[in-house]
Amino acid sequence: MFADVAALAIAQAKVQICKRPADHRRTFGCFRFEILGAALNAVLPLIAALYLLQEACQRFFYLPFAATVTLSVQLVGL
Repeated sequence: MFADVAALAIAQAKVQICKRPADHRRTFGCFRFEILGAALNAVLPLIAALYLLQEACQRFFYLPFAATVTLSVQLVGL
C-alpha cells in the first residue's frame, strides 16, 4: 500500500513539474522529469523486492531449531 501511495505521489509530482513552461535554460521544458519519475517508479519496487528477497533468504538459512524440525517434517511429507 505504501508503494502505491509513493508511486502516485511521484506521478503527481512529475505531472506538476512537467506543466512548467520552457525557459532559456530548459528549451524543451521539464519533460525529462517525466522520464526520471517513470524510472524512479520502476526502481522503487525493484528495491523493495530485493529487500524482501534478502529477508526471506536470511530467515530460511538461519532458522531456529523448532523451525528446522518443522521444515524437515514438512519436506518429508512432500
